[in-house]
Amino acid sequence: MESREYFTSSRETLLRYDYVAQFLNLNKEDRDIDMRLINDAFQDIIFFIGRDLAFSEYSETKKIRQKKMVLDVFPVTEIINIVAEKHDAPDNAACLIDKSEYDFDSVKNTIIFKNNELNGKKVTVSYIAGFTQDSLPDDIKEAGLALFSRKHSMYKKAADYAIGDDMDDVIEQKIEDGLLDYDVFFDKFSEIPYEVEILLNKYKASL
Repeated sequence: MESREYFTSSRETLLRYDYVAQFLNLNKEDRDIDMRLINDAFQDIIFFIGRDLAFSEYSETKKIRQKKMVLDVFPVTEIINIVAEKHDAPDNAACLIDKSEYDFDSVKNTIIFKNNELNGKKVTVSYIAGFTQDSLPDDIKEAGLALFSRKHSMYKKAADYAIGDDMDDVIEQKIEDGLLDYDVFFDKFSEIPYEVEILLNKYKASL
């Protein structure tokens, strides 16, 4: 698995701090580190499923196969435009595809073109998709809660936790003193339990 940074931001994610706090009775004194652990749990979800989830405008370029193109992010709210390479035009000029030339299967998150002309050609699709905090599915929220709870417990234990303590400082000092192995701890810290994988598998990006 490729390396990545851990809990580097305390920004609000699709998984709200207040939502997590109401289920897990979090201490306000630890809000900053808890926000970062929530952020890290959500990063783990994105990392595992291999796709973004935030509501935004996206653009993808893929080669059409069997008249189909599967989009990476869902649910799709709007397909803004589809532009295909046209190799027989001067300078490989792009060609805008009319909406009458394709259908969209929202269940499979797939654009289905009505003729074979685009097979083997690259197409760029601009579209709006993703979830807001309010529309995030319950099973993703459940996965986030489970991952955060696990990380929170591990971090508190490693930091000899007391309310309001700077757990980062304690853990960094333990690593520096050789009392905690960085790689072993964070490899375990980033594991996704099987029961969480079950919740997330249906959201994984197609290869």
